[in-house]
Amino acid sequence: MATVELSVTIARPVADVYRVLTTPELTPRWSSNAIEEHMTTPGPVRVGSRRRATVRRPGRGTTENEIEVTA
Repeated sequence: MATVELSVTIARPVADVYRVLTTPELTPRWSSNAIEEHMTTPGPVRVGSRRRATVRRPGRGTTENEIEVTA
């Protein structure tokens, strides 16, 4: 399994950034390759929550991935 890590400094309160990063419908605001994303687990976002995304691949085509909150 591949692991991707990215670090960005954003001059906003942590709560604002967390809300944008954990609301699937807002993903296209910060990820230009996002096509569709939705939660696959119920309830509020927390460790163990999962969501499925369809994204554009480099070059052409799309791929799907599942994301799990780990921290």
